[in-house]
Amino acid sequence: MNESSNPDHGGEGESHPHKRHKHGKHPHHGGAWKVAYADFVTALLALFIVLWVMGQDDKVKEAVQAYFRDPTGYSKVGGVPFSVGKGATISPADGAVKAAAERKMEEDLAKLEEMLEETAELSKFSDQIVFELTDEGIRMEFRDAPKFSFFRIGSAQVSPELEEIFRILTPEVVRMNYPVVIEGHTDDRPYGTKDYTNWELSADRANAIRRTMLYYGLLKERVSEVRSYASTRLLKPAEPLAEENRRVSILLKSPLVQLNAGKSTL
Repeated sequence: MNESSNPDHGGEGESHPHKRHKHGKHPHHGGAWKVAYADFVTALLALFIVLWVMGQDDKVKEAVQAYFRDPTGYSKVGGVPFSVGKGATISPADGAVKAAAERKMEEDLAKLEEMLEETAELSKFSDQIVFELTDEGIRMEFRDAPKFSFFRIGSAQVSPELEEIFRILTPEVVRMNYPVVIEGHTDDRPYGTKDYTNWELSADRANAIRRTMLYYGLLKERVSEVRSYASTRLLKPAEPLAEENRRVSILLKSPLVQLNAGKSTL
Protein backbone atom coordinates (compact mmCIF):
# COMPACT_ATOMS: atom_id res chain seq x y z
CA MET A 1 0.00 0.00 0.00
CA ASN A 2 1.47 3.29 -1.01
CA GLU A 3 1.43 6.33 1.24
CA SER A 4 -1.15 8.24 -0.75
CA SER A 5 -3.80 5.59 -0.17
CA ASN A 6 -3.49 5.72 3.65
CA PRO A 7 -6.63 7.44 4.94
CA ASP A 8 -4.82 8.56 8.10
CA HIS A 9 -2.49 10.87 6.27
CA GLY A 10 -3.35 13.72 4.03
CA GLY A 11 -1.59 14.39 0.84
CA GLU A 12 1.30 16.75 0.65
CA GLY A 13 -0.80 19.24 -1.24
CA GLU A 14 -3.79 19.21 1.13
CA SER A 15 -4.45 22.41 3.11
CA HIS A 16 -5.36 22.42 6.81
CA PRO A 17 -7.84 24.98 8.25
CA HIS A 18 -6.42 27.61 10.66
CA LYS A 19 -8.35 29.66 13.27
CA ARG A 20 -8.36 33.32 12.48
CA HIS A 21 -8.40 35.94 15.25
CA LYS A 22 -10.27 39.20 14.88
CA HIS A 23 -8.30 42.26 15.81
CA GLY A 24 -9.44 45.72 16.86
CA LYS A 25 -12.19 44.66 19.38
CA HIS A 26 -11.69 43.83 23.05
CA PRO A 27 -13.93 41.61 25.19
CA HIS A 28 -16.42 43.31 27.57
CA HIS A 29 -15.36 43.69 31.23
CA GLY A 30 -18.93 43.28 32.71
CA GLY A 31 -21.12 45.63 34.85
CA ALA A 32 -19.52 45.15 38.28
CA TRP A 33 -18.71 48.86 38.52
CA LYS A 34 -22.39 49.70 38.08
CA VAL A 35 -23.34 47.52 41.06
CA ALA A 36 -20.66 49.15 43.21
CA TYR A 37 -21.83 52.61 42.18
CA ALA A 38 -25.46 51.75 42.97
CA ASP A 39 -24.43 50.52 46.42
CA PHE A 40 -22.55 53.78 47.03
CA VAL A 41 -25.54 55.92 46.03
CA THR A 42 -27.88 53.82 48.21
CA ALA A 43 -25.56 54.27 51.19
CA LEU A 44 -25.52 58.04 50.65
CA LEU A 45 -29.32 58.11 50.45
CA ALA A 46 -29.61 56.10 53.67
CA LEU A 47 -27.22 58.50 55.41
CA PHE A 48 -29.27 61.46 54.21
CA ILE A 49 -32.51 59.92 55.54
CA VAL A 50 -30.92 59.19 58.95
CA LEU A 51 -29.60 62.75 59.23
CA TRP A 52 -32.99 64.15 58.19
CA VAL A 53 -34.88 62.08 60.79
CA MET A 54 -32.41 63.06 63.52
CA GLY A 55 -33.16 66.71 62.83
CA GLN A 56 -36.95 66.36 63.15
CA ASP A 57 -39.15 66.71 66.24
CA ASP A 58 -40.43 63.83 68.38
CA LYS A 59 -43.71 63.61 66.48
CA VAL A 60 -41.96 62.82 63.20
CA LYS A 61 -39.57 60.37 64.85
CA GLU A 62 -42.51 58.49 66.42
CA ALA A 63 -44.27 58.31 63.04
CA VAL A 64 -41.16 56.94 61.32
CA GLN A 65 -40.61 54.47 64.15
CA ALA A 66 -44.24 53.34 63.92
CA TYR A 67 -43.87 52.71 60.19
CA PHE A 68 -40.80 50.48 60.55
CA ARG A 69 -42.38 48.65 63.49
CA ASP A 70 -45.51 47.75 61.49
CA PRO A 71 -45.35 48.82 57.81
CA THR A 72 -48.51 46.90 56.87
CA GLY A 73 -50.65 48.36 59.60
CA TYR A 74 -49.18 51.80 58.97
CA SER A 75 -50.11 51.81 55.30
CA LYS A 76 -53.62 50.51 55.92
CA VAL A 77 -54.55 53.19 58.40
CA GLY A 78 -53.62 56.20 56.28
CA GLY A 79 -52.51 59.57 57.59
CA VAL A 80 -52.82 63.30 57.62
CA PRO A 81 -49.96 65.62 56.67
CA PHE A 82 -48.43 67.76 59.41
CA SER A 83 -45.57 70.21 59.32
CA VAL A 84 -42.03 69.04 59.95
CA GLY A 85 -40.15 72.17 59.01
CA LYS A 86 -40.09 74.94 56.46
CA GLY A 87 -42.89 73.91 54.15
CA ALA A 88 -42.19 70.19 54.54
CA THR A 89 -44.89 67.74 55.59
CA ILE A 90 -45.12 64.07 56.44
CA SER A 91 -48.21 61.86 56.49
CA PRO A 92 -48.27 59.76 59.65
CA ALA A 93 -50.62 56.85 60.19
CA ASP A 94 -53.24 58.27 62.52
CA GLY A 95 -53.79 54.89 64.16
CA ALA A 96 -50.11 54.29 64.86
CA VAL A 97 -49.46 57.83 66.11
CA LYS A 98 -52.58 57.81 68.27
CA ALA A 99 -51.69 54.46 69.84
CA ALA A 100 -48.14 55.62 70.60
CA ALA A 101 -49.32 58.94 72.08
CA GLU A 102 -51.99 57.30 74.23
CA ARG A 103 -49.55 54.68 75.49
CA LYS A 104 -47.04 57.37 76.47
CA MET A 105 -49.69 59.44 78.27
CA GLU A 106 -50.89 56.40 80.20
CA GLU A 107 -47.32 55.61 81.25
CA ASP A 108 -46.72 59.21 82.32
CA LEU A 109 -50.00 59.31 84.26
CA ALA A 110 -49.01 56.11 86.07
CA LYS A 111 -45.67 57.70 86.97
CA LEU A 112 -47.40 60.76 88.45
CA GLU A 113 -49.79 58.59 90.45
CA GLU A 114 -46.85 56.60 91.76
CA MET A 115 -45.18 59.82 92.88
CA LEU A 116 -48.38 60.91 94.61
CA GLU A 117 -48.43 57.70 96.61
CA GLU A 118 -44.74 57.41 97.45
CA THR A 119 -43.65 61.02 98.03
CA ALA A 120 -44.48 62.26 101.52
CA GLU A 121 -44.83 65.92 100.51
CA LEU A 122 -47.44 64.89 97.94
CA SER A 123 -49.23 62.02 99.66
CA LYS A 124 -50.35 64.16 102.59
CA PHE A 125 -52.42 66.12 100.06
CA SER A 126 -53.58 63.06 98.12
CA ASP A 127 -57.23 64.03 98.61
CA GLN A 128 -56.55 67.47 97.12
CA ILE A 129 -54.30 66.51 94.21
CA VAL A 130 -55.98 64.80 91.25
CA PHE A 131 -54.25 63.39 88.17
CA GLU A 132 -56.47 62.26 85.31
CA LEU A 133 -56.37 61.55 81.59
CA THR A 134 -58.71 63.74 79.52
CA ASP A 135 -59.32 64.37 75.82
CA GLU A 136 -56.94 67.32 76.04
CA GLY A 137 -54.16 65.44 77.81
CA ILE A 138 -53.03 64.78 81.38
CA ARG A 139 -54.71 67.12 83.86
CA MET A 140 -53.06 67.80 87.21
CA GLU A 141 -55.44 69.57 89.56
CA PHE A 142 -54.69 71.14 92.94
CA ARG A 143 -57.87 71.84 94.89
CA ASP A 144 -58.52 73.70 98.09
CA ALA A 145 -60.30 71.83 100.88
CA PRO A 146 -61.82 72.68 104.27
CA LYS A 147 -58.70 71.36 105.99
CA PHE A 148 -56.20 73.36 103.88
CA SER A 149 -56.08 76.03 101.16
CA PHE A 150 -53.22 76.27 98.69
CA PHE A 151 -53.99 79.99 98.37
CA ARG A 152 -55.37 82.31 101.01
CA ILE A 153 -58.80 83.67 100.09
CA GLY A 154 -58.39 86.65 97.83
CA SER A 155 -54.63 86.12 97.44
CA ALA A 156 -52.42 84.96 94.57
CA GLN A 157 -49.50 84.21 96.88
CA VAL A 158 -48.39 80.58 96.48
CA SER A 159 -48.30 78.80 99.83
CA PRO A 160 -45.03 77.14 100.93
CA GLU A 161 -46.78 73.76 100.72
CA LEU A 162 -47.87 74.30 97.11
CA GLU A 163 -44.45 75.59 96.15
CA GLU A 164 -42.88 72.42 97.58
CA ILE A 165 -45.30 70.33 95.54
CA PHE A 166 -44.23 72.09 92.34
CA ARG A 167 -40.57 71.81 93.28
CA ILE A 168 -41.06 68.04 93.20
CA LEU A 169 -43.37 67.79 90.19
CA THR A 170 -41.85 70.32 87.79
CA PRO A 171 -38.76 68.22 86.87
CA GLU A 172 -41.09 65.35 85.99
CA VAL A 173 -43.21 67.65 83.84
CA VAL A 174 -40.01 68.81 82.10
CA ARG A 175 -39.02 65.20 81.43
CA MET A 176 -42.41 64.39 79.90
CA ASN A 177 -41.95 67.23 77.40
CA TYR A 178 -45.60 68.17 76.73
CA PRO A 179 -46.89 71.66 75.96
CA VAL A 180 -48.14 73.06 79.28
CA VAL A 181 -51.42 74.89 79.88
CA ILE A 182 -52.01 76.52 83.28
CA GLU A 183 -55.53 77.32 84.48
CA GLY A 184 -56.89 79.30 87.40
CA HIS A 185 -60.36 78.84 88.96
CA THR A 186 -62.19 80.55 91.82
CA ASP A 187 -65.40 79.92 93.70
CA ASP A 188 -68.46 82.10 93.15
CA ARG A 189 -67.87 84.33 96.15
CA PRO A 190 -68.05 87.98 95.07
CA TYR A 191 -64.57 89.37 95.43
CA GLY A 192 -62.67 92.60 95.06
CA THR A 193 -63.73 95.71 93.22
CA LYS A 194 -64.79 96.59 89.72
CA ASP A 195 -61.11 96.77 88.79
CA TYR A 196 -60.08 93.50 90.40
CA THR A 197 -62.53 90.59 90.28
CA ASN A 198 -62.39 86.80 90.30
CA TRP A 199 -61.21 87.01 86.68
CA GLU A 200 -58.08 88.89 87.66
CA LEU A 201 -57.59 86.71 90.75
CA SER A 202 -57.76 83.42 88.82
CA ALA A 203 -55.39 84.83 86.17
CA ASP A 204 -52.93 85.95 88.86
CA ARG A 205 -52.99 82.55 90.54
CA ALA A 206 -52.35 80.78 87.24
CA ASN A 207 -49.45 83.14 86.50
CA ALA A 208 -48.06 82.61 90.00
CA ILE A 209 -47.90 78.87 89.26
CA ARG A 210 -46.32 79.60 85.88
CA ARG A 211 -43.55 81.62 87.56
CA THR A 212 -43.04 78.88 90.14
CA MET A 213 -42.66 76.20 87.47
CA LEU A 214 -40.25 78.37 85.47
CA TYR A 215 -38.18 78.82 88.62
CA TYR A 216 -37.94 75.05 89.05
CA GLY A 217 -36.82 74.33 85.52
CA LEU A 218 -39.75 74.51 83.08
CA LEU A 219 -38.72 76.28 79.88
CA LYS A 220 -40.89 79.27 79.04
CA GLU A 221 -41.31 77.90 75.50
CA ARG A 222 -43.18 74.90 76.93
CA VAL A 223 -45.97 77.11 78.31
CA SER A 224 -48.51 77.32 75.52
CA GLU A 225 -51.43 78.95 77.38
CA VAL A 226 -52.43 80.56 80.67
CA ARG A 227 -56.20 80.41 81.17
CA SER A 228 -58.40 82.33 83.58
CA TYR A 229 -61.86 80.92 84.24
CA ALA A 230 -62.95 82.77 87.40
CA SER A 231 -66.07 80.90 88.59
CA THR A 232 -67.34 79.83 85.16
CA ARG A 233 -66.31 76.18 85.58
CA LEU A 234 -67.27 75.26 89.09
CA LEU A 235 -66.23 71.81 90.24
CA LYS A 236 -69.33 71.72 92.45
CA PRO A 237 -72.03 73.76 90.67
CA ALA A 238 -74.57 72.91 93.39
CA GLU A 239 -72.18 74.37 95.97
CA PRO A 240 -70.77 77.50 94.34
CA LEU A 241 -68.95 78.59 97.49
CA ALA A 242 -67.33 75.19 98.17
CA GLU A 243 -63.58 75.25 98.76
CA GLU A 244 -63.01 72.63 96.03
CA ASN A 245 -64.09 75.16 93.40
CA ARG A 246 -60.93 77.14 94.17
CA ARG A 247 -58.18 75.35 92.28
CA VAL A 248 -55.35 75.56 89.77
CA SER A 249 -54.89 73.05 86.97
CA ILE A 250 -51.88 72.02 84.91
CA LEU A 251 -52.76 70.48 81.57
CA LEU A 252 -50.02 68.48 79.85
CA LYS A 253 -51.36 68.85 76.35
CA SER A 254 -51.80 65.72 74.26
CA PRO A 255 -50.01 65.68 70.86
CA LEU A 256 -53.26 64.28 69.44
CA VAL A 257 -54.94 67.64 70.08
CA GLN A 258 -52.42 69.31 67.78
CA LEU A 259 -52.73 66.51 65.19
CA ASN A 260 -56.53 66.80 65.13
CA ALA A 261 -56.25 70.59 64.87
CA GLY A 262 -54.02 70.10 61.82
CA LYS A 263 -56.63 67.82 60.22
CA SER A 264 -59.42 70.36 60.70
CA THR A 265 -57.51 72.96 58.70
CA LEU A 266 -56.97 70.71 55.68
